[in-house]
Amino acid sequence: MDAAVAAVALEDARFAARQDSRHEHLADDERGRAELAEWERLATAVPGTVYDPDTDDADQLAFAARLATTDPEATGALAAFFARARS
Repeated sequence: MDAAVAAVALEDARFAARQDSRHEHLADDERGRAELAEWERLATAVPGTVYDPDTDDADQLAFAARLATTDPEATGALAAFFARARS
């Protein structure tokens, strides 16, 4: 994903957040705010670079955590992430 794609996705997330704020049942939805924050983080990455989720520590942590909570045998992936992060 390049910067242009991230910028478009950020604008889409901002639009969705504005729309959600107009609906009481969606205004407190944590997922919308989290998605907006994630797109803001990606859009402010180093300009001219291509985003690679395989090298993004935030994505890898989220993936390992999801994996560990859905597959008890996969807790090693989360432990490996933390070991790599400490080094």
